[in-house]
Amino acid sequence: MKTPERQKAAADQDGRGNWEWYTKNIILNDCLHNHPGSILKSILDAFDVEPNFDVRRFYFCLTGMKKSVYYPVFGLDAKGYMELYYEMERGLLALIKERGCCGNVFLVFEDDCKQIAIVFTPAERCPPRAMAEEACAYVQRFYEERVFQGDGRYCNFTALSAGLSGLSGIREGFLKARSLSDLSFFLMEPVTITQEDVSRLKNDLDYRRALDLCRELDLSLVLGDSAAAVARMEALFLTHLKHSFSFALVRDVLSFIRDSLNLHLTVYGIIDDYDLERLCALEHYIVIEECLNALMPAILALCGRVQSRGVFQMAVQRAIYFIRQRCKEDITLPMIAQNAGVSPNYLSGIFTRETGIPLRDYITRTRMERARELLLATGLHVYQIAGEVGIRDPKYFSRLFKDFSGLSPLDYRRLNA
Repeated sequence: MKTPERQKAAADQDGRGNWEWYTKNIILNDCLHNHPGSILKSILDAFDVEPNFDVRRFYFCLTGMKKSVYYPVFGLDAKGYMELYYEMERGLLALIKERGCCGNVFLVFEDDCKQIAIVFTPAERCPPRAMAEEACAYVQRFYEERVFQGDGRYCNFTALSAGLSGLSGIREGFLKARSLSDLSFFLMEPVTITQEDVSRLKNDLDYRRALDLCRELDLSLVLGDSAAAVARMEALFLTHLKHSFSFALVRDVLSFIRDSLNLHLTVYGIIDDYDLERLCALEHYIVIEECLNALMPAILALCGRVQSRGVFQMAVQRAIYFIRQRCKEDITLPMIAQNAGVSPNYLSGIFTRETGIPLRDYITRTRMERARELLLATGLHVYQIAGEVGIRDPKYFSRLFKDFSGLSPLDYRRLNA
């Protein structure tokens, strides 16, 4: 059993319990805030902290797993993460010294960012990119041995700023490196990336082209063409969006897909099987491939339902969606046709032809199906349910319901409770 003196000595040796180490980490984190350089120098002087890099010429490197990975995926709590960090910090400092560079390693605590920062001045025999790549490789090997253990879904991703100078450059470097680090969503590989790399790898996808690709995908969903839908989804996410490096475009595409699936899944009666808000929320994904994988089951289920039920033109789909969403209201054929973008006469003809039921009868059936759900799921009175499905006369509602189900509303509730 260790004595208190030996425990303190061990803590001082690896950094834990060392006030100089703690102070330096806190102050270096303070440099990430928007303070003037003179204020930062005063803070460093007040605590007698001297940076190990040349403030006239240095680079900012951000590496290590993000909190969205190390805790939810690998179950590392704060204590477990810090124990690993202490080891990595010592290894990275030794690597910096071995390569002839000089620098500081500290743990960033800034908003939701908790990653490893390396602020260093390169050596002639070890230029900045080479130093960052060696640091990236070291952290990757460490994770493979201690954390990943064969799990290849995630890796270490390292971002390197351009050259910096002055104490205020620490914040500038952090902001640039963090912006680059976020691009691991698109490029989850154990690489070091710079702004020059992004400019070289980035494609020319813009909003208009992304919208065209979404429309092509939507057409394959309307037709229930699963092969085309899969191919278009893969191209959209893994070719176009992946190399756009644009979170705004990913959000726009996910919003389009959410609205498209909401329409089609509602029309084909399987909307309740999927939480589209969650499926199409960017913040729920760590890498872009996860978006594709999460959405694919809904895409394939929809295509399968279209093939079994038959293809509906978009005008018919819009009409069905409008009816299902607004069956509580006093909807009319002209209202539905206007929403579908066609004339009332045209809609009546194609609706009956494609669904096998006249549009007015479909409205009634939709209302009765909704009434059946309310009878079983709620304690509402019959007259209240009649109002909930857009029928003001409770007696007329009861007659329609009996024609639809063969039972009065109260008998249906009693026999199916």
